[in-house]
Amino acid sequence: MTDKTPRLSIAEIKRWARAHFERTGKWPGRDSGPVIGGPDISWSTVDRWLRRGGRGLPGGSSLSELIRKTGGMQNLRRREPGLTKKQVLDWADLHHDITGRWPDRDSGTVFGAPHISWGTIDKRLRQGGLNLPGGMTLMRLLRENRGVWDRRGNTRLTLKLILKWADAHYYRTGHWPVTLSGKVEDAPNPNENWAAIDVALRDGRRGLPGHSSLAQVLEERRHVPIGKRTPRKLKKAGHA
Repeated sequence: MTDKTPRLSIAEIKRWARAHFERTGKWPGRDSGPVIGGPDISWSTVDRWLRRGGRGLPGGSSLSELIRKTGGMQNLRRREPGLTKKQVLDWADLHHDITGRWPDRDSGTVFGAPHISWGTIDKRLRQGGLNLPGGMTLMRLLRENRGVWDRRGNTRLTLKLILKWADAHYYRTGHWPVTLSGKVEDAPNPNENWAAIDVALRDGRRGLPGHSSLAQVLEERRHVPIGKRTPRKLKKAGHA
């Protein structure tokens, strides 16, 4: 049987390592899995050949030693860009535009910046580094600056916002929303729904105080009798 595994060179392994770093934000180790952009081999196999020799390699080295001693790779690490909160928010906005969801620490590499991952950004926000002061998280940054309440992309809720969506629902359908009205068409999160809003009002979630309900809010603020979805016509201006 012909051995189709290609001969390797140190230069080629360096290229693979740089590609791995640019894709994941980390240098590869022997436990990093398959080589990105290379043949069908793993980094543990590359490390073994570097240590023992084989596939054109002389042996007597290791993957970690190669990365540590290669000046070009060290320089590339030093060129890892600094971060600012504005840059992180711009990347988060781009992620939301592309996927329809806000990123979390498990969202993989950053669109437009494949040299860094959202996990790395969350770590730097927590611990500091890359020009960030620390003491923050990705989720908290999005909550304070984009109104994102949790990892599912739900918005922080207020009575004013709920009433705004309820008014829009009434103007569009001629009916007030109930828990079974389905999606909230005007919400930024496509998965937002009236049942979830009712639960948040009852249980005090997503910034709400609790001990209320969708029906109770509409009765108190829009004079909608409990159980009635089509009361007298709402004026488009002048209501609280």
